[in-house]
Amino acid sequence: LPNRFIFFDIVNAVPVAANPTVTPIWMTVEPVRAVLGDFPRLGKHRYEDNTVTRMVRSLVQMGELNGYSLTPDLSAIAPVITNPKAFGALIYKTAKRLLLPNAAPYSYRTRAMSESFGAQTAFLADLENALYDLQNPTMFSSYQTFYSWLGGVVGLDVWTMMTKMKVDAPIAEAQINISGLYINSGSPALPR
Repeated sequence: LPNRFIFFDIVNAVPVAANPTVTPIWMTVEPVRAVLGDFPRLGKHRYEDNTVTRMVRSLVQMGELNGYSLTPDLSAIAPVITNPKAFGALIYKTAKRLLLPNAAPYSYRTRAMSESFGAQTAFLADLENALYDLQNPTMFSSYQTFYSWLGGVVGLDVWTMMTKMKVDAPIAEAQINISGLYINSGSPALPR
């Protein structure tokens, strides 16, 4: 064996799968395109990758995604976005910002032809509703009734204050409140 050579190949270490600590910005490009319906026409997208990633970067830098920031090289968002609502809000906000400059209807006319393009206000309203649903809890989710919600908003029992009524008549005295209608002695005559 002293006359024989042994050859070794030096290769890079095999990467070990680890939990990600950042969300790369390139991962937002396809979801934004899907929301906008930006599917390739004749091999091209309406919005280039660079345009989408710049808008995502701008929104994160403006604080539109609470609790997240850009990495020093501006290529990822830290910490990793695990909350689907936060990711959805970022995607919807990016789509909205890309769409806003072209949301109004426009048309052109030349001597030989004319063409009109419709407004995208309905789509923009849908984006707004989707953003609202992501960022706000459903109404009345923590209240049992409309009356308790109204009392929570105003801070006092509005129905009792606004519907208290006394009628002086030879027959009876009536009082209306949330519990019902009281006549004379205060016992409910017509509970609601």
